[in-house]
Amino acid sequence: MTDASRAPGVGTEHINAAAWELDLEALTEGVITGEPRAGAQAIYSIWGVEIGIWEMTPGAASDVEEDEIFVVLSGLGSIQHEDGSITPLHPGRLVRLHAGHRNTWHVTHTIRKVYLTPTTSPAVSPEQSTKGPL
Repeated sequence: MTDASRAPGVGTEHINAAAWELDLEALTEGVITGEPRAGAQAIYSIWGVEIGIWEMTPGAASDVEEDEIFVVLSGLGSIQHEDGSITPLHPGRLVRLHAGHRNTWHVTHTIRKVYLTPTTSPAVSPEQSTKGPL
């Protein structure tokens, strides 16, 4: 279910990030174990920052990160960094990723996060996202 709305005359927009519908696709690169699927949707772009929702189902996959800050909404897992250190992932965890670092995501229960990353795209809001109007 996609739940997004704008409060009339108030200048406030909100979405239900936990229920926002994402199209998940099988990962084709970097899969280590399982058959993880992932999907993302940019929701807002403002002040040079893209804000969106990302989700990955159970499994393990490795990738090279972009600059990003995210907060885990739901799920459990961990990120194993190149130096062997591990960042546990659970609801409420706020994480900063650095561009160019190779990490391995180990997801035991589907992870959903809200992310912020630099962008050069023009400003958008949920009404303009590919999911359609509020």
